[in-house]
Amino acid sequence: MLPRKLETRVRSLLGVVVSVGQTSAYKKARADGRKTSRPTMQRSPPAYQNLRQKVDNFVSTHLDKQEWNPTMNKNQLRNGLRQSVVQSGMLEAGVDRIICQVVDPKLNHIFRPQIERAIHEFLAAKKKEAVPAPPPEPESQDPAAPAQDAS
Repeated sequence: MLPRKLETRVRSLLGVVVSVGQTSAYKKARADGRKTSRPTMQRSPPAYQNLRQKVDNFVSTHLDKQEWNPTMNKNQLRNGLRQSVVQSGMLEAGVDRIICQVVDPKLNHIFRPQIERAIHEFLAAKKKEAVPAPPPEPESQDPAAPAQDAS
């Protein structure tokens, strides 16, 4: 859990990023990436195709090990297969690779500079608020004039 002061700053910063429209732009870019007239397999990133092939091979191997029986409980077989796929860790690793291929390039080249700019502006505004104004100089004293004694 974050300290209260840090949590407040993070929330303020996220508010700034949201207010400049970065989250909406990111969602729109993701949606635009999915809208295309080309067939799905042609526009799929290599990591997706690789993951799909791995899952297909894993399922085939798993089913080859099963001895088919007409009285077999299909739901039990399906659940066992699902658990095996999840426990193998291949889905998690594959999704990470897909994110690296599809999302990261847009984040680093499009959204990151815009978000960094918003953060710098936010921090500059906070710094201006935090810097106190210098105390006003007394008007009656003139440092160049020598002090006169009343003696």
